Amino acid sequence: MPSSNIIASKDNPRLVKLRRIRDGRDRERIFIEGRRLTDEAFAAGLANIECFIREDRYTSDLRGQIDQLLGERAFVVKEKIFRSLADTAESQGIILTADRPSYRPADVFSRFKNENCVPIAVMMESANNPSNVGAVIRTAAAAGAAGVIVSGGSADPFSPKSLRASMGAAFRIPVAESQDVADILDAARKAGCRLVGTSPAGGSDIFTADVTAKTLYIFGSEAHGMTEETAAQMDSAVRIPMAETESLNLAVACGVILFEAARKLSGSMN
Repeated sequence: MPSSNIIASKDNPRLVKLRRIRDGRDRERIFIEGRRLTDEAFAAGLANIECFIREDRYTSDLRGQIDQLLGERAFVVKEKIFRSLADTAESQGIILTADRPSYRPADVFSRFKNENCVPIAVMMESANNPSNVGAVIRTAAAAGAAGVIVSGGSADPFSPKSLRASMGAAFRIPVAESQDVADILDAARKAGCRLVGTSPAGGSDIFTADVTAKTLYIFGSEAHGMTEETAAQMDSAVRIPMAETESLNLAVACGVILFEAARKLSGSMN
């Protein structure tokens, strides 16, 4: 590694930019921290990766891999300075930045034709907790869904906290972003999607409701649910029957509904 790739000043321009990315002030790049997430990023082939590695971690187990994959796009950072960059209390000593993945809602719906996924997708409206957003993405990937769409007013699905909660799933399935809910629903209609809202009170019992392929399940915020405008656009709604409680965490509710839908669809398609 060239000596110019060893960073010993906290004011290094690359570190100034890195902090902007970490803090969400540069929306074109994403901040990826920790060995598991960085492995997922490499496996996904994210574009224009740069690596910042703590000096004591630049050892034989990582050096060969990093040098081979990134060459001069890898930088060793002095330990004291690295601590000021990390977003976690117990950093594993490796941070990547990469171009932000860019998908449209139509990209998610086009995957309904993919035999390796279940023809269902998720939209989150005003889901403002990044841990919930990441957990929903992880749940959707586990259920085999075609992808996830995040509307305006929701937490950034590629923020450090969301990425940690998604456990790398945000790199494995398309995560589309759109500020305008009307545009998302219009794209869904054009793709032949059925729009199904989720509600803690109204709607059909998910365990007895009919499930059809090419369905977009819409989840609102935990506090308020879907907006009235969005709810009015739904073809139908489903609920989870519950005893002695009013509601579930967003990611838990998403898991129950998606896995039940996937189970029914798998049976109908086999």
